[in-house]
Amino acid sequence: MHLKDTRADVLEQVRADRADMITAWRHGLFCALGDGDVDLAGFCAELAGSGYDGWVVIEQDRVLEGNGDFAHAAGEQRANREWLRANAGW
Repeated sequence: MHLKDTRADVLEQVRADRADMITAWRHGLFCALGDGDVDLAGFCAELAGSGYDGWVVIEQDRVLEGNGDFAHAAGEQRANREWLRANAGW
């Protein structure tokens, strides 16, 4: 299972601008779990209820252009793990 969260306003702008994926990533289309507009808690509950017991891969596409970007991305990945524990029980 591949899981992401997305900001609807950024997606809307990317579509309006007909932007490429690199631009979308730079604008933060994919965000930390729980920071976007996807009903991830509902999805995770449905997934758990389905009996699924395989892997779940969390991917948050980013363009890292400096050390500060890397540190921010690493912090968001820690927040993703915390969100999964708190909201999905994983």
